Amino acid sequence: MNRKKVMVTAAAIVIIFLLFIIFGGGGIPVSAVQSQYGTIRAYVEERAKTSLPRVYHIAMPYDGRITPITLQPGTPVKQGDVIATINKLDLETKAAEARSRIGVIEGNIKISRYNVMEETSLKESYDWIKTFADMLKASAKKVEASEAKNKYSQWYLNSCEKMFSGKAISEKEMNRTQMEASEATIDYETAVLANSAMITMQSIMELLPVYIKQYLERKSLSTQVMLQQLQEAKSGLEKAERDLKNADIKSPINGIVLNRFFMNERFLQAGTVLMDLGNQEEIEITSEILSQEAVNIKPNDPVEIFGPAVGSTSITGTVKRINPEAFTKTSSLGVEEQRVSVIISISSDFIKKLLSEKRLPGVGYRLQVRIFTAFAPKALKIPRTALFRSNDGNWSAFIVSGGKARIRKLQIGIMNDNEAQVLNGISEGEKVIIAPPASLLDGGSVKIE
Repeated sequence: MNRKKVMVTAAAIVIIFLLFIIFGGGGIPVSAVQSQYGTIRAYVEERAKTSLPRVYHIAMPYDGRITPITLQPGTPVKQGDVIATINKLDLETKAAEARSRIGVIEGNIKISRYNVMEETSLKESYDWIKTFADMLKASAKKVEASEAKNKYSQWYLNSCEKMFSGKAISEKEMNRTQMEASEATIDYETAVLANSAMITMQSIMELLPVYIKQYLERKSLSTQVMLQQLQEAKSGLEKAERDLKNADIKSPINGIVLNRFFMNERFLQAGTVLMDLGNQEEIEITSEILSQEAVNIKPNDPVEIFGPAVGSTSITGTVKRINPEAFTKTSSLGVEEQRVSVIISISSDFIKKLLSEKRLPGVGYRLQVRIFTAFAPKALKIPRTALFRSNDGNWSAFIVSGGKARIRKLQIGIMNDNEAQVLNGISEGEKVIIAPPASLLDGGSVKIE
């Protein structure tokens, strides 16, 4: 019971003391400043890093053995400079083999296209066919003549045999007639056999042009195949020569070496990245802005860039682009945030000035950016710390009037981390209390320190 009584008494003493401070005894000590006109800017401040709009990944154009790369990161290069070389020995061998193969195929094509003998034979074969046709006609006539002679001889033999049996002719005459009949029969059979041979030869001769034409067609098909082989060989040579040309890998830009991934000689596959190049004069800055703040940012908004990477003096830039798609990122406190990448450019003249002063940061350097989203050249300003939300949710501030703190509702315009523009509620020169203590009440006595 005594303990409860002591606590009540102590609380009463504290309340009395506070009331004394507020309403008497000089008031609560506070800091206050006068509202005044000046320039104010709304801005978004965020971390950023330098980047390049395009990094050139220099890769192997084909499988091959890369020679040692001597360029170091940071080395300046000019467009057309040889920055790496592929061993050319195997490529030169391939090119020589392709040239040799082309020579062999072209020689075979010339031989295949040489048809003088075949064409002459084809022409002569038609002449022979005509000649054999004439000979066959003569042979047929000879058969007819020998057949007639043989028939006559046989008739005459029969007649002589009758006359011999009647002893009308001598034996000698009979023998001669028999011999002539036998000779006529042999001549007839010989003529028939010769005519058959001529018919066979005629058939063979008529096939000769067909065979020659088929042979020429086969030669033509073979020539077409060799022409295709020649085209393939020429394509192989073109590739070998192109690979030889590409063996000297050249810089596509004026810039610097950003990264070098290989140094010693080794065999690498096509597409393997050897180094990264970039044009430092195209350097820009990327900042990941909270999406709720990014909605206030517009292209060409001015930007202040500062931080250790640029030295003690800040540099200026402008918003180049706000990416249309946001992304989710987890903060260091484990909170998921929606952020948008904002690209900031620096003028080429200013970049050259920074390069001459050796103040231009490299790629991937950390910076701070302050993107100005609104500007008022003549605004009535008060410190941001003087503002607080009243019970109805409106912005308010304590005004010092006659040694008393008075709550004043304000209409606020542009606001940043340090200052706020007052559109309505106070006048120039009125004093506002900075960071009012929680114990300060409307009408309470205050003492400006």
